[in-house]
Amino acid sequence: MEWLEGEDLRARLARGMLGIDESVALAARVAAALATAHARGVVHRDLKPSNLFLPAGDVARVKVLDFGIAHLGDVTRLTRTGAILGTPGYMAPEQAGGAGALDARADVFALGCVLYECLTGTPAFAGERLMAVLAKICCERRRHRGGRALGA
Repeated sequence: MEWLEGEDLRARLARGMLGIDESVALAARVAAALATAHARGVVHRDLKPSNLFLPAGDVARVKVLDFGIAHLGDVTRLTRTGAILGTPGYMAPEQAGGAGALDARADVFALGCVLYECLTGTPAFAGERLMAVLAKICCERRRHRGGRALGA
């Protein structure tokens, strides 16, 4: 196992949002890592800032961590039927709704939520209660930022 020195993206975002160039570099690298996993039939299912590690604080070298609840193609699931797995604020609507079979699109949605947070400094879906967050994900459409400057 590789020893990593640096911080996760959650810690980095606690100090402020990323710039556009940093966000694009991070998203491209994470998307490439996910594409490799997806090509092998692996869906992460819990992509979020705390599972993205920045070696030496460098977003261009981001590493995707914690495949602990990943789904491996045809492998029998080790989860209960109806259990919701993942972190609510980064779940795709089908995941938040408890759909059993998830595919690469769930990870792409989560990456979009991470990218939104990197660029705006706020989570795409936030709330104080689990059901409120899940309802936002399943029912609410995000408003277009209307050309406003990021962070405004």
